[in-house]
Amino acid sequence: MVKKVFPNAKLFVPSNYEELFKMYSRTIRTKQGREQNPTKKVKESVDENVIKIRTDIYKTRRFLEQQALFVKFQND
Repeated sequence: MVKKVFPNAKLFVPSNYEELFKMYSRTIRTKQGREQNPTKKVKESVDENVIKIRTDIYKTRRFLEQQALFVKFQND
């Protein structure tokens, strides 16, 4: 969605993404127990970073929330 407004935008993936994913990822289920699903744009993306993240989510049923990392690093 960001690329629609800012075509030159790039998804930032930290160099230690794998480690962060293992430590801070959380379930993709909502508080009501329903599973969240990716948008059509995410499902159809050919961006290599989106594909990597999408694959991790499908394999683990977990995702790494950017807000959680921001709070963690802000407190360090």
